[in-house]
Amino acid sequence: MSNYDHSWALRTVAKKDQAHVEHMLTKLDKYAKSGGKEGLGDFLTALVLGDLLEAVAHADDVNGKYLQQYAQYIYSRLPGTHVNLGRGVFQAIRRVRAAASVPISREMVDRAAAIFEAQLHHAAQELRQPEQVKAGG
Repeated sequence: MSNYDHSWALRTVAKKDQAHVEHMLTKLDKYAKSGGKEGLGDFLTALVLGDLLEAVAHADDVNGKYLQQYAQYIYSRLPGTHVNLGRGVFQAIRRVRAAASVPISREMVDRAAAIFEAQLHHAAQELRQPEQVKAGG
């Protein structure tokens, strides 16, 4: 069970979809608390990384209807450093991949992964602080 109150995020979700959306929000909470070690799946990973096209491509019928709610939850509830770190790594790798003359080396990926892991650990510590866990906001 999540330590967070999801009621504000569920207020615009159809009653028949609430259990599904609540489950997804709880997965996001667990992901953040684990420092990124808890798996998310393709849809939520794409959302956390800010890749809308990938998120839409992996959304099921329910998740596709609530992209805005998920985005608002990620933006306002997950530690900012945690979310923005993933985007930075994702965008850096995308830029390198786009520059066809510069192949991505194993060393580059390993270095980015080490930095990302350290920053996720820091973000998870922030999230675990009692003052960070607030019911309803």
